Amino acid sequence: MAVKVRFKADRAGINNLVRSDMLRRECERRAELVRWTAQQIAPVRTGRYRASMTVTSGTRTRGAYARVTANAPYSVYVEFGNRLGAPRQRVMLRALQAARG
Repeated sequence: MAVKVRFKADRAGINNLVRSDMLRRECERRAELVRWTAQQIAPVRTGRYRASMTVTSGTRTRGAYARVTANAPYSVYVEFGNRLGAPRQRVMLRALQAARG
């Protein structure tokens, strides 16, 4: 026996939810987990790369967000490697994958 279900989305409610402080805090909590994991697996020579990892969060018109960044000048080379033979470490990618579970 088939059951028909009708669903009508409350667009105003969804918009309020994605811009809510509660969702921003949850995004920030998860980003902090990614940052912590990245710091644990990051290669360390001086500690500058690890120390440069930060989390920023906020709300835009499309909703809440959180961002994990590494601001050391050579962060891109740690993540992606370079033409001179430095291997890519994929620290942020691996941290994100580990945080996903």
